[in-house]
Amino acid sequence: MRQVCIHGHFYQPPREDPWLGSILSEASAAPERLWNERILKESYLPLAYARRVDADGKIVNIINCYEWISFNFGPTLMKWIDRRSSDLSKKLIEADQKSFERFGHGNAIAQIYHHIIMPLASELDKELEVAWSIADFEKRYNRKPEGMWLSECAVDIASLEVLAKYDINFTILAPRQAKAISSLSSDSWEYIHEQNLDIRFPYFVELPSGKSIAVFFYNGPISQAVAFEQLLKNGENYWQRLNQASGEGLLAVSTDGETYGHHFKFGEMALAYVIEQCVNNRDGVELSNYASFLAKNPPKFKVLLHEPSSWSCVHGIERWRSDCGCTDGGHTGWNQKWRTPLRSCLEKVKAKLDYFYFEYGKNIFKDPKEALINYGKVLAKPEYATEYFEGCLKDKKDAGKAEILLTMQEQGLASLASCAWFFDDISRLEPLNALTYALHATDLLKKLGGEDLTSLIEHELAYAQSNKPEVGSGLELFNAKILPRRENMASICLQALSALMLMRKIPQDDYSEALSDKVPVTMSWPYVSVELLEFIRKTEKSAEGKVRVRFYNEEKGQELAFYWEFPLDPNYGNHNVYKKIILNQSDISLLFQSFIKVVRENGVEETTGFKDLAKHKIQALTLIMLSNMAKNNKEYLLPVALNLVSVFDSFEEAQYDQPCSELWSEIICYIPLALVVSDDMTQERRKEIIKYVKSFSLNEIVLKRIKNIIEFAVLEVLGFEADEVLKFGIKTNKIANNQKIEENSIKIAEKYIERANSLELGITWWTLQNKIYNLGNKKTEFSGIAEKIGFK
Repeated sequence: MRQVCIHGHFYQPPREDPWLGSILSEASAAPERLWNERILKESYLPLAYARRVDADGKIVNIINCYEWISFNFGPTLMKWIDRRSSDLSKKLIEADQKSFERFGHGNAIAQIYHHIIMPLASELDKELEVAWSIADFEKRYNRKPEGMWLSECAVDIASLEVLAKYDINFTILAPRQAKAISSLSSDSWEYIHEQNLDIRFPYFVELPSGKSIAVFFYNGPISQAVAFEQLLKNGENYWQRLNQASGEGLLAVSTDGETYGHHFKFGEMALAYVIEQCVNNRDGVELSNYASFLAKNPPKFKVLLHEPSSWSCVHGIERWRSDCGCTDGGHTGWNQKWRTPLRSCLEKVKAKLDYFYFEYGKNIFKDPKEALINYGKVLAKPEYATEYFEGCLKDKKDAGKAEILLTMQEQGLASLASCAWFFDDISRLEPLNALTYALHATDLLKKLGGEDLTSLIEHELAYAQSNKPEVGSGLELFNAKILPRRENMASICLQALSALMLMRKIPQDDYSEALSDKVPVTMSWPYVSVELLEFIRKTEKSAEGKVRVRFYNEEKGQELAFYWEFPLDPNYGNHNVYKKIILNQSDISLLFQSFIKVVRENGVEETTGFKDLAKHKIQALTLIMLSNMAKNNKEYLLPVALNLVSVFDSFEEAQYDQPCSELWSEIICYIPLALVVSDDMTQERRKEIIKYVKSFSLNEIVLKRIKNIIEFAVLEVLGFEADEVLKFGIKTNKIANNQKIEENSIKIAEKYIERANSLELGITWWTLQNKIYNLGNKKTEFSGIAEKIGFK
């Protein structure tokens, strides 16, 4: 059998706001709110549910591609996936387990924790990135990793020494990173070019320590064709390219995993086609993974590497520290001279953090370095924290200080993620995020009495010039975009109270937690929660009270008193006055008038105004408001739509519109759902009404919304958890674990699906297909639904 291994490198840079723990609005990710969300929908989930269809477009199989390809997911990305899509997390773990059963070795390999460029990292940071990654991998897959992906395949001997120290057996590199080869028994080196490197078998890299590590080289031309040359447009073409290139040994292909589906729409279907050919052993080709092949084919040759080198910069690793010419983004006249001062800035900050950590840490840790290395186990498994601190602290009362020190170091590493230098300008989202993590780390440093590093940052960034004249220097960017992101207790409380007001959760009457038997009034983010303990209205536009602010690593949190001035609350007082005020203003614009003063338990006061919040945090509050409005609106929009279609007039001679057509246009997204759920009309009437709806020239965004509304309504009928914004009150039961769907719910769903299909809106039923496939689309009770949503 000829063997093929297809590897996907799945990675997104750290994006969470370091104070709140949420990823806030990213405008460039539109139509989704976040880049992670967009790529989850376009690539990560489609790869777990890749369709195989017949000539009629009917689904004949759904393939979890992760079961058949080698893959690595960055730990920082996986933390977000765990919160957002437990389904995908389960699919990845299941894929690794099944591949382990099939090959004797799992498909998953580890990845450098924060995706930093290892040759540019300090000796300490190299070890932390590897140790923390292994801790995350072991917790997730319940086994030790055999291989590890180096960020951007950036390699030097020192980095490989760390991998070998932690018993990593292999890594993956580009063929042009090989410099010379020799047999294991000889020191006579043959200098080579990537075109004459035999990539069919792994090589050993012998290390100064006496250890060695295996290296696989992927097929450059095919990987390039997959990533950039439209090879994924046709599954058979992809298969033929692999079939023709495979032979003795292992044919390895490596690309960014996002290539499948995100960069190339339906790329996951081309991959699924190739997987199916290999599973069926077409032309004697089968799939394998790196660890399995290595176990059966230990290296017979060794290799010298070009070092430092990488897969995405022909100048070695200059892309992450100088103006090497890689990636100008297509902007004529632009340069990347800003990379050097940005690198200098963040490395100097990290060096200061390291020095302080060890000087301060020697007084509280038994062994500061060992404590830092083992902190990866806490990052992977927060519930391990108590045991961890008991083992590493000299005095357990210093646990709070230790947590600050360790978080400071983690944030410093996050600031060095490779994406900050990868693209064409310092004003992009990635450098901004890197500087934000650095700022947060310096705040933690100051919290423990360390020096203020703001002047150091400002000095270095003054030399980093953006290509955009309106942006100016990195210093101007830092003052305009980064410093406003900094949080304090006042800004956190202001955002929490503003969010509660926008969600209409601020109490109408004076409120005391001690006297209330209701659910606590709380605003929560992943890293911090604000609970309202007391709320006393002073006027229609002001209040005072108490809150408890608790960060994720605190048991009790801290109480603060507050005084808050805000615009008129729609839930309180004279509603007519409120309506007049907001006639020409949004709730958000009104909030710009608000400010808050908080008083800590030690008497320290902090004050901030809404207008002082960073733009993306104001956007996040706006989205909270809009989501709440959508949840409330669905309670009357569907009934309005049902009533509206009931008075539809069949078109007569000379009639070209419906009465109150402006009302139709305002709730157009809900009209098709009304046609689906209404039992009081004929099929002919449905066709006539949907023809009228389509006359509104619906754009792609509106059509997508209509399709989602209908699909999630059917999901709700069957009892599946749907999008929180789309709950229509027509759910009959809830599916949990192995609970069965009621027969009546299935019949209602079949009826709705049949009606929806008759509207010819092009609903793909993608989410419902996945749910039914997981439950068993071949089962008798689901056969009717399965057939109607596209299964053969």
